[in-house]
Amino acid sequence: MINEIETLEIEALEQRFLEDGLSFDTVRRRFGRFMLELFRSGTLRKIYGDRTPNLVPHLKKAVACRKIDRREPAIKELMNELWDLEDLRCGPDADLSNLARCVLVCYGTQEEWAEGDSYKPTAVYLYLVYLKKVIPGVRPALIEFFQQTQ
Repeated sequence: MINEIETLEIEALEQRFLEDGLSFDTVRRRFGRFMLELFRSGTLRKIYGDRTPNLVPHLKKAVACRKIDRREPAIKELMNELWDLEDLRCGPDADLSNLARCVLVCYGTQEEWAEGDSYKPTAVYLYLVYLKKVIPGVRPALIEFFQQTQ
């Protein structure tokens, strides 16, 4: 999963976010932009080839939403599509399930995070856990992206 060095990097990143006063939604949207960059650069296509569904519109919607309202019909529909993909946990579609989970967290909310009793101030640790299941060596790129984006 995540080793001690990665944990320290994530904690330092989270501390910076807190010091900068970044909201949960700002960090969530940055992760969505990182995911979009992985699609744009072809990184995910190299891994999944033609099996990769077009998740870009789902990510674009999540990034465009300053605050996620899960009661909104369009959001409900998008999330249902993503949960259907996430349900493919077995066999050759297990990787696709993990990718869908990465997109699903882009639809997370501050309220949901607070209710989850996490001791972490942001969901960055969770983002890394899920993304490492898709791209095991992604940590340096994710950390660099978060450090460079304002």
